[in-house]
Amino acid sequence: MLLSAEHLSINFGSRQLLEDANFYLNEGDKVGVIGILRTIYFLVGPEALRGTWVQTTCLILALVTVFMGSFMGCTENVLKKRLAYSSISQVSYVLLGLFVMTPTGLTGALLQILFHAAAKIGIFLAAGAIICLTGVQSIDRFPGLGQRLPATMLCFTALSLSLVGIPPF
Repeated sequence: MLLSAEHLSINFGSRQLLEDANFYLNEGDKVGVIGILRTIYFLVGPEALRGTWVQTTCLILALVTVFMGSFMGCTENVLKKRLAYSSISQVSYVLLGLFVMTPTGLTGALLQILFHAAAKIGIFLAAGAIICLTGVQSIDRFPGLGQRLPATMLCFTALSLSLVGIPPF
């Protein structure tokens, strides 16, 4: 039973990673997280998995994915691709909350989904405005955009700080 639960979690998680690796946000993150949520809380039960090697393995894989998404995003120069890589890390934070398998972890994971969605919608809106108004798609051409598009860059900055968890955003 434990092996099949980990197999399902890894399958849903790897589907999530492949969907986000397409560099475009789509429904894959929701499907992966909801699949893992339903597997843990409705099919198997968190009590059966808590404290087992399955939980430890899932926590380690989610933590590795947090760092992998962040490091890959730091090397990317195209704005939309960098934002997509940040989603890998953000969804991995959700998975960490789910894999803790406590009510507090579940609440934190669900709140992270809500706040990440709100911030990501806004930041992609700002990124689209930047690309549409200036034609700039690469990060290395960002210097000086604050003077040309002050309101857009202010929103972009505030939303970026929200995504990385800087208070009060």
